[in-house]
Amino acid sequence: MASIPSPKIADSLVQMAARVLAAGGAGRASLSNSLVHVRADGAIEVVLHSLVPIGAGQRADLARLGVDVGLVSGLPAPMVEAWAPPGQLEALAALGWVAAITPPAYPSGGG
Repeated sequence: MASIPSPKIADSLVQMAARVLAAGGAGRASLSNSLVHVRADGAIEVVLHSLVPIGAGQRADLARLGVDVGLVSGLPAPMVEAWAPPGQLEALAALGWVAAITPPAYPSGGG
C-alpha cells in the first residue's frame, strides 16, 4: 500500500517527484513544466515556507537532506527557495519548522 503524502507538500510536487523517480537517470530535466522545474540531476525546485526565521539549524537540516539552498528570505514570511532531491520531500515536510512546500511562483510568459 502506498503511503499518503504529507498535506504540507503541494500535489504538483508530489506528482513530479513520482515522475522523476520513475524516470531514473537521463532526461529528467525534460520533465519540467510551467509549474514545476526539474534539473538534470533530478532535483526539483521548491519553496519551503518556514514557521521560524531561517538560521544555522534550518540550513543544517537542509544540508543533511541534500537540499541545494538558493534564495533565503524573511519577508513577508521566512522561506527558502531550493532544489530538493525528489525522494526527500517527505523528510522535508517532517521537519518541525516547515509549514508548507510549494513550487516557486514563476513569471507568466505573456508580456
